[in-house]
This record gives sequence, structure tokens and C-alpha cells, in this order.
Amino acid sequence: MKRYFITSSGTEVGKTLLTCALIRGLQAKGKSVSAQKPVISGWNESENDSYAIIDALGLKRNSETLKTVTLYRFDAPLSPDMAARRENATIDFEKLVAFCRASPESDVHLIEGAGGVMVPLNDMHHTLDLIKRSSASVILVVGSYLGAISHALTAYKVLRAEAVDIAAIVISESEISAVGIDEMATTMKNFVRAPIFLIHRLAKNARLENEVPEILRIVE
Repeated sequence: MKRYFITSSGTEVGKTLLTCALIRGLQAKGKSVSAQKPVISGWNESENDSYAIIDALGLKRNSETLKTVTLYRFDAPLSPDMAARRENATIDFEKLVAFCRASPESDVHLIEGAGGVMVPLNDMHHTLDLIKRSSASVILVVGSYLGAISHALTAYKVLRAEAVDIAAIVISESEISAVGIDEMATTMKNFVRAPIFLIHRLAKNARLENEVPEILRIVE
């Protein structure tokens, strides 16, 4: 089984869109796929990232399938540690690690993180710690808003410093984009040693997997 942890330099940069596109694209290639969103904050009962993943997997939305995709869910749209605190709860990190490692047997397993690389999960652990313990390669998703290059390179440097394997960097065009993503990729290539892929904003309203065939070739 290949494992990939989809993380980012922040939030609202397209992690779930990419995760769902990879699920559908891999399934179209005949691959078996499992996926998780272990922690979600900003939970909305009608539409949320966990349900988006369940839909992409072709599963029914019910309490049983939700348990296989998400272990912790919190109402407040905050970092997981703060969202948990609002509900007088704490994320058990070892339980979270076990959840990620006990994924169903499949050709490819995708884990989508909450927020960015260094978002706190509890008083002692960040998403980075979960990435390392999950034994997964990383797909780093970044935006193209003003300041995105610095945020992207900071996340990249943190992952490299911890010897995390970075399978790919995906520049997902932001709604308000400071520069063209091709231009951003040109600059990024001077400082990173990982394949860079682009997702154009208009593709997000269509079948996104048609935009990412090269990424599919890396993860399959």
C-alpha cells in the first residue's frame, strides 16, 4: 500500500478538492483507494470535507462510514486544539496515530490533514508529528495569494528538516492570486527539490481529476 498525507501551508487552499480528485482519478484507473480526514473542525452537518471524501469514495453518508473517515470532529472553525478545548475535549494523539495506521487495505491510502503542517492538534503535538508517525509521503498543497511563496517554502523547509518524503508540491490557484501560478512555479523551482504541479482556478469548478493526470502517475 502507498500512503500519502495531503497537507498544506495553511487552510482553504484546496486540500479536499485535490484529495477527492485523486480518489476519483485513481478509481478510474482501477486502483483501490481508501481515504481519511482524521480531524475536522468547523463541522457542518450538511456539507463538510469528511462527507466530500465519503462521496468521492462512492460510499453512503452514514454514521458507520463517517467513523472510518474521521475520528475527531469539532464545531468551531479553529485549529484542532482550540476547537477541542471549546468542547472540553482533547485529541488523544496515540489514538489518532492508530486510526491513521489502521486504514483499510488498498492500493493507495490518502490522509488529509486539518489546516497546515504546523497546526496544533493538542498541547504537545502538531500535524507534522502525525505525518511522521503515519509513515506517509507528503503532497504539499499551497495557494497563490500574496505571501504564498514564503508560506510554501516555510512549510517545505520544515518538512525537509524533519526528513519527511515530499512526493509532490501542488500550487492551487487562489481566488485572489498575486501572480500567475506558472510564474510562481518558476520561482519555487529555484528552492525546492520536489515535483511541482499546477491546479488552475477554473478547473476547480469542473472535474478536477482531469487537471491532475501527472499527479496521478506519481501516486498510483
